[in-house]
Amino acid sequence: MSARARMTSRWGAVAAAIALVIGAGAVAVTVVGTQAAWTDRVVVGAGVTSGEWAAPVTNTCNAWDQNGNVVKCAVKGITFSTWQESPTRRARNYSIQFDAPNAKKIVFSVDLTTATTTSPAESPAWSWSNVGISSDAQFKPVDGWTCAGLPKINGQANDWSTNVYFHAYENRAISSGMCP
Repeated sequence: MSARARMTSRWGAVAAAIALVIGAGAVAVTVVGTQAAWTDRVVVGAGVTSGEWAAPVTNTCNAWDQNGNVVKCAVKGITFSTWQESPTRRARNYSIQFDAPNAKKIVFSVDLTTATTTSPAESPAWSWSNVGISSDAQFKPVDGWTCAGLPKINGQANDWSTNVYFHAYENRAISSGMCP
């Protein structure tokens, strides 16, 4: 056999070996990838409803120390108690508590509908449509907030205060407060 024929034969053998390895690899992948000849049938269903999704209610705060450094801040709770001077003069005393150690300044956004109370149920139910906040409130509005935004409040607590107290009057006209 000539040198050229031997070289062609060798390259042919090498090509055949490579093809065999590639084919064996493909077979090995196929064999390894096969788990079972059957599978359990799974049926999944979900009920269909229509309506509106309620956005989650979140109460947030940001706080800074006397040097302007950010410090931890969390709304610990919002509570209220109800009192009534007359059938037309109903009010609530609110308290917003913050966990903000060493905070000089606290800016917050809270939803008063998340407040808890130990007061008896109000009858008729409290209406937010005309509520006013008294002028002695221990916060000032921020970000353009007005009483029209109630029951949500965007405010800044008085300096060094981690408890914000205020009175909310169901009839804004008699509140003599921050909401004309």
